[in-house]
Amino acid sequence: MKRLKMIILNYMVKNLFVGLTEEDVFKVLGGKLFIGEDEVTEETARMYKQKAQDIMNSEVWKAVMKKIWYEAEKTTFQNAQTNEDCFFGKAMILNIDLIQKYLEKLSRIKL
Repeated sequence: MKRLKMIILNYMVKNLFVGLTEEDVFKVLGGKLFIGEDEVTEETARMYKQKAQDIMNSEVWKAVMKKIWYEAEKTTFQNAQTNEDCFFGKAMILNIDLIQKYLEKLSRIKL
């Protein structure tokens, strides 16, 4: 029964509880960058693109993301004692993934 609960919980977290996507944070329409609903100037968009590349190439960023990802997986799969623990760990993983996708897409935008 516990295994079935975990399978259902994993499905729900992965497929149903995705409240925020990278498109909700930013999008490019007609060669213009929007953060939320606000249009960003071309100069600022270029700066954001460069900063996203800088962050992704930073050794500090890579080390921090690796450690946070490890802790999130540990919380989800090794240390979870309740369904809520597992749910929290999965939410951490989804947030990390969202931030990484956001930076990757922002670093590759074509203006």
